Amino acid sequence: MRILAWPWRAVPPATVEADDAVSGSAQRQVLDAFASAGRPLRARQVCQALQVSTQHRQVEGMRHRLKRLVGQGVLAEPQPGMFIMAGAAGAVGPATVVVKEDQ
Repeated sequence: MRILAWPWRAVPPATVEADDAVSGSAQRQVLDAFASAGRPLRARQVCQALQVSTQHRQVEGMRHRLKRLVGQGVLAEPQPGMFIMAGAAGAVGPATVVVKEDQ
């Protein structure tokens, strides 16, 4: 009888830092696209701004990344599928507080 173990390995710290740098660079590019647009964008429009393929797979990957940024409070989603920088005019999300006063 042969027992197989999962090939768990420790990831070297240099690899983790390199992955974080790539992720940070990609996030900066996405945020730059929103800053230069100055208006809400859809995932396909972000792909076009970054000169990434607009095939379904890439657009859905971008939509996932944008949703993650909404969860982190970096972006807001004022309408389904429309993303904007958090704190920008018209943005309602985790970084923006809406206060209603009763009169």
